[in-house]
Amino acid sequence: MSPQHVALLLVEDNPGDARLIQETLSQSKLTRFAVTRAARLDEALAALKASPHDAVLLDLTLPDSRGIDTFLRLRAAFPAVPVVILTGLDGEDTGVRAVQEGAQDYLVKGEPAAEAVSRVIRHAIERQLSAGHLARERARLVEAQSVAKVGSWETDLDTMNVLWSDETHRIFETDAAAFQPTHAAFLALVHPEDRERVDAAFLASRGVPGRHAIEHRIVLRDGRLKVLEERWHIRDGGTVAVGTCQDVTDRVVARRLVEDSNSRFKRMAESISQVFWMTDVEQKTMVYVSPAYESIWGRTCESLYRDPRNWIEAIVPEDRARVLAAHPRQIAGAYDVTYRIKRPDGEIRWIRDRAFPVKDEADVVQQLTGVAQDVTKEILAEAALLRSQEFLEKAQEVANIGSWINPLDEGEDMVWSKECRRILGVPPDKRLAASDFMELVHPDDRALVASSRAHAIGERGSFNCEHRIIRPDGVQRWVTTRAELVVDKADGRSKLLGIVKDITDKVEGARRLAETESMLRQAQKMEAMGRLAGGVAHDFNNILTAILGLSEMTIAALPKDSPLRDDVEEIRQSGLRAANLTQQLLAFSRRQVTSPRILSLDEVIAGLSKMLGRIIGEHVELRIEPGAADASLKADPGQLEQLLMNLVVNARDAMPKGGRITIRTEAASLDAAQARREGVPAGRYVVLSVADTGTGMTPEVKSHLFEPFYTTKEKGKGTGLGLATVYGVVKQSGGEIRCVSRENAGTTFRILLPCVEAAPDRDAPSPRRSAAKGGETVLIVEDEEPVRRLAARILRSLGYEVLAAADGAQGLALLRSPAGAKVELLMTDMVMPVMSGWDLAREAGAERPGLPVLFVSGYTDDTFEGMCILDDTTDILPKPFTAEDLAARVRAALDAA
Repeated sequence: MSPQHVALLLVEDNPGDARLIQETLSQSKLTRFAVTRAARLDEALAALKASPHDAVLLDLTLPDSRGIDTFLRLRAAFPAVPVVILTGLDGEDTGVRAVQEGAQDYLVKGEPAAEAVSRVIRHAIERQLSAGHLARERARLVEAQSVAKVGSWETDLDTMNVLWSDETHRIFETDAAAFQPTHAAFLALVHPEDRERVDAAFLASRGVPGRHAIEHRIVLRDGRLKVLEERWHIRDGGTVAVGTCQDVTDRVVARRLVEDSNSRFKRMAESISQVFWMTDVEQKTMVYVSPAYESIWGRTCESLYRDPRNWIEAIVPEDRARVLAAHPRQIAGAYDVTYRIKRPDGEIRWIRDRAFPVKDEADVVQQLTGVAQDVTKEILAEAALLRSQEFLEKAQEVANIGSWINPLDEGEDMVWSKECRRILGVPPDKRLAASDFMELVHPDDRALVASSRAHAIGERGSFNCEHRIIRPDGVQRWVTTRAELVVDKADGRSKLLGIVKDITDKVEGARRLAETESMLRQAQKMEAMGRLAGGVAHDFNNILTAILGLSEMTIAALPKDSPLRDDVEEIRQSGLRAANLTQQLLAFSRRQVTSPRILSLDEVIAGLSKMLGRIIGEHVELRIEPGAADASLKADPGQLEQLLMNLVVNARDAMPKGGRITIRTEAASLDAAQARREGVPAGRYVVLSVADTGTGMTPEVKSHLFEPFYTTKEKGKGTGLGLATVYGVVKQSGGEIRCVSRENAGTTFRILLPCVEAAPDRDAPSPRRSAAKGGETVLIVEDEEPVRRLAARILRSLGYEVLAAADGAQGLALLRSPAGAKVELLMTDMVMPVMSGWDLAREAGAERPGLPVLFVSGYTDDTFEGMCILDDTTDILPKPFTAEDLAARVRAALDAA
């Protein structure tokens, strides 16, 4: 017998006790424990939230919580997890209290052996599961009472204390929260004329075994009357009554109406064309038979009064045995038989005979009553209907619905219509039994179809289910199968009559619609998060520009031996790290300014291969399988390299013990159907896949995969922006990304990027850098005042003359002023109120042709979506920038002009 595996959370702050407990657990032969230790209650709560555990072993004395409150806090957060308390020899009272509060058990440190500890933990898990099962069973009992409209109650006949179920309160129309049931309170609701009788019946049942029952009236608050039937039995030595109550008002009223209308009933029974009959349970005495018997059977009613079994002689011999076999069902109310009789004049008639039990107040059958109807006309009409089978088949063909008949007699073949055979792909000449039909049903759906069929036969009802079939040609289809149990009026035999309809198109359409809706919800969610991330990055870039610029200027101004240089340098380095984070946020939000080129993905990967090998380390194998040499794509090379680096680093982190990373590329042409499944337009794509053999992901982790700042890594080991950046780069490049991952089965990211019909650019644009200082006039247009002041200060320190404006409109006004005539370079932010930098540059170019423009931006919103993809001729300085970057780019822009 293999040992049971248990994931156990040990909450113990004492390292020595923790080690001793773990050693004890490791000695168990019956159970293998995977132990996670937490030294504090907050660590334990975080561990339970991060991953499921089968049980918790909890010390009640922790640094951040003590005593029974420790258990109560853990229990409130995770009520379904079984907890075993750890206590010292002097803490058993606390352990007992914890058990009273809901803990499954407690252990005294140092006492139990390994197997004893193992059993306690296993039993705790089993008891927790049992408690959950009991709660579900109680819920089912409440639901059953509500459906059946039967309440339950319990009365202590010594103390007269009473417990009522919710359904009992509903019957008495009392508020369960406000009304406290007692025997006296119950009697107060009983009709005054019945009160003494009811009280006496309850008291008299004390100590008397067996069943007890009484019927009485109650008076509701609004004066209405109800008649209740109370049934109970005695337990616990005869001192406790446990019973049910049911509103039988309608039944009592009906009974009284029946008693008051006997004469009217007799007149009615004698006037209808159906035969109404009534006998004792053994059918030895005919209580009543209506005169219609004589006109239908052609025999006298007197003959039945003499011997109630004389009617059997009229049944044709071929039907007699079947009818007699159905007789036992009369007491159960399930007798409904159609048969033929032969009148004395030789005429054959069809009879439908139904029987119903008549019960007394104690639910005991006292009589049998029934109705026999001449259904000859109906049977003949059904026969004519069967003869019109050819017309029916044509109608089925038009409606695309096939029909079938399944006789229940063993060995008989099913009857399938032509349309049914066409839908199921069965040749028209092949004989088919019910077992052959089940062979066509998809293996995963056979249990559903078989149980539905069995239920319909057992309950003499119908069934309706959707399931798959596999046709003989191997094609899988979805169908709706409906059937009803019927009695063939021609031969009296029962059979299933059903239809089958091909619903493959509907099912596939619904599936595609659900997938589309899911993708739309995810896209909307990611778009909203992207807007938030982009907005944060925009504001943060402006702040970082000031931090980086001022820190550089401060360093330059400080003496080389100043002790403040190291502090300011640390500020600058922190700003650079923050700038990297903002670039990742902008990549995720697709608001990063990019410079795309025509690239070969295989060449980009080859160029990064050595660096990737160094990053992943020797314990991970890197396998590169290029397959897209003839396909080109248009993307920012830096973004593409960032995408590959993030995916490979994530794959490496998922394999702490080593494994394999496979980078594969291929070119693919997607038709309309394939593109719809992938969520992209039809066309040619470069497909990049990065697969690892690591730990994989849970469905919960996968649902947050591309959200920024979501990470499963330890604190300080990741920002949660890696995959968010990948997502943003893919979307900004017009592509689509998919992830397939299962726990302990690795992860594969599959990325589709659109191809372009052009050869890759072989020469990268060289950076434009030159001497930093100058004496020209520069117009700075920037809406963020700290950035505007910093840029002006840097340029003035380098010898430039600077004009500054807070928005595009002011900048255009300055350019048109006398002072603006000296402007030799326009430096403008791209996103500004009043007038964008793009519009300003266009207006300035119209008035001053040839005026060089240096754009500054770290963010673009949807209004400037077309601006975020720039070619090599556009000069742009991304935020945040350093003083050196600004000086070099201004100089380069002036020199290029």
